[in-house]
Amino acid sequence: MIDFDKLKPIELDPYESITSAEMAAILEGKPNRAGELSEIDLIKQKQEKAIKP
Repeated sequence: MIDFDKLKPIELDPYESITSAEMAAILEGKPNRAGELSEIDLIKQKQEKAIKP
């Protein structure tokens, strides 16, 4: 049984919610992995490729 008196209310903040614009690539089935890479990731990948023969 759920004791509703002990439950905390859910606070929804529309500014912290993911919008459909941010999810557009995923919703279309075409995720953009390149957009998720940071400058550090790109430098690390370049270094890893330089090390491999």
